[in-house]
Amino acid sequence: MRIAAQTYNWVHADWVVLRAVSIVFALLFGLQGRAAAEPDVRLSIGAGISRVYGRSTLVPMELSLVTMPFFPAWSISLGLAASEENVSRAYLEASVLCLGAGVGYGSFQSASGLVEGPVFHLSVFVPIPIPVLSKEWDAHGDAWLLYLLPYYRPAWGPWPGTENEVGIMVKVGRLIHQGRCNSFPSSSSCSENR
Repeated sequence: MRIAAQTYNWVHADWVVLRAVSIVFALLFGLQGRAAAEPDVRLSIGAGISRVYGRSTLVPMELSLVTMPFFPAWSISLGLAASEENVSRAYLEASVLCLGAGVGYGSFQSASGLVEGPVFHLSVFVPIPIPVLSKEWDAHGDAWLLYLLPYYRPAWGPWPGTENEVGIMVKVGRLIHQGRCNSFPSSSSCSENR
């Protein structure tokens, strides 16, 4: 029951932060000049599996605002990584291209009990689109994108040393803001508008 209450509190705090971040993005897009280039923005959600060397297997979950096309890309993500014993980490991460950094709150089970504290992490990832399923969904009039996200994430927190996490997530993204053409016209919205 304690794990469920802890998860609820962290997810609720993450949701409040995500709403604030989405309002900031909306304001930024609204303040741009009419001639400025805007990328497509998607709201993505995903889950997967990861392994922390020498410790445990985690189930990572993320909610992200991501620009499309993938290159160049930036994203803001709220994430949660749960293990069998407890919620290992909740975080806010910002990334550019394939590199990210994040802060959050984490815990681990030590010999003396549960130890909690602030967490800092870096991440390296490679988004891999799955175009067949994405095109099928787009044919129904929805701007969906399915992709794999393998990653490596070193983290420093209340645990001793560096926590080296390697994992993969399956994410699905929904278009929430269709941008104007930019210098990387690989998105369908830019190629159709030219």
